[in-house]
Amino acid sequence: MYRALILLGAVICLAAMVGCQKNSNDKAYRQGAAIQVEVPLSDMVTFDRAYIPTLALTDSDDAEKAKKAMKVLIARWEVMHAKYSSMKGISPQWHADFDDIDRMIHTAESWLLEGKPPREAHGVLEGVRTVLKNLRLGYGVFYELDILTLYHEPMEAITLAVKDKTAEQLTTDDVAVIGEQYRYAESIWGQAVKAQFDPALFELTPEQETQLRLEIANETSMMDELKSALAANDTTRILAAASALKPHFTAIYTLFGDFSAVH
Repeated sequence: MYRALILLGAVICLAAMVGCQKNSNDKAYRQGAAIQVEVPLSDMVTFDRAYIPTLALTDSDDAEKAKKAMKVLIARWEVMHAKYSSMKGISPQWHADFDDIDRMIHTAESWLLEGKPPREAHGVLEGVRTVLKNLRLGYGVFYELDILTLYHEPMEAITLAVKDKTAEQLTTDDVAVIGEQYRYAESIWGQAVKAQFDPALFELTPEQETQLRLEIANETSMMDELKSALAANDTTRILAAASALKPHFTAIYTLFGDFSAVH
């Protein structure tokens, strides 16, 4: 499956979020003179199927599984890096982004091999999906997992606002932050609900596809509950709903990874 990456010189617009129109070939456009590069989304999926387990397992204390996942990620990244990092007729920022990702991945690898706690490598790897997301948005490509990455940012801010707190410990400022981040998250989450997440492209089994829809429904329910709790200024309900967002999101995101190599 191919979709066009379009390099243009105007304001970036994500098709799923703000309604950019795509033509009959499913290509996303911004205004300006374009340099068109064909890139198969399947290559991005192949990378993410190795990246997501590595990201998940470095957020744990299982260093051996994290190292196994990292070995697979390195192999996948080297293929992707060789194929795309030196593409001709593309902007310098494209090359700089690939260089940044290369540094992050190899830094995380070296830290794991040095025996540093996996979560230190996790912090470095978090930046990889952000750079790739920004790169794709900058070239006008629509890739559904970027919706999840966009949603992760305000969702994580909500999670951090309630972390290790009781309802009585939530301050007025905490609730204000949660409300602000909720409004941002809500605008993105609506697009995740509508996203197709093509099971053939993302290599989802029928069971995973069913689980995906279930967890999206669960996350939607928690978002609705958080909205209601914020309107009522009920800190007990706010804490419960906010705390439930990340587990359901994690269940969604990890469905797009291939964990078979580390079992």
